[in-house]
Amino acid sequence: MSVDMSATTDARYCTSCPTCGALIPGEDVALMMVGRQRRMFEIVRRAGTVGISARDLISVAYDDDPDGGPASATIVSSTIRAINQKIYLRDLVIRGKRGPHGRYCLFRLR
Repeated sequence: MSVDMSATTDARYCTSCPTCGALIPGEDVALMMVGRQRRMFEIVRRAGTVGISARDLISVAYDDDPDGGPASATIVSSTIRAINQKIYLRDLVIRGKRGPHGRYCLFRLR
């Protein structure tokens, strides 16, 4: 299914996929970040309503790191916290579901 991204150019506009309900934020949201933050935001966004585990997020976000990325998942929570400070003004937040099979998902605040 193809989604028309031209409808999401407004800075505060966020649509939802009619099929799965995943949020589709405007392109300006990703432009608020650089480097690993932007990469992690895009990975979580693409994970949709299913979400992504911290372990899988590290694996994908650091796939270009010859050392394999950080040894601890602590970096994920601190990076997500920094991302959330930036996307809060767009009424978005990334939340992690707790537990052994917890997953990070993008949510609308309001």
